[in-house]
Amino acid sequence: MSLNMLIETEGRNYTPAEYSAWLEEAGFRDIETVWFEAPGANGAVIGRKP
Repeated sequence: MSLNMLIETEGRNYTPAEYSAWLEEAGFRDIETVWFEAPGANGAVIGRKP
């Protein structure tokens, strides 16, 4: 998917640290990255809003 975004949309994938920073700026807390153990899957960044 990263290659498709780069070629077709000039976009890119973002790092868990970038997502975490955006969530923190938006007021989310207890931010964590959960990695998936499945072919072709990476993970999810999860935060909770108080």
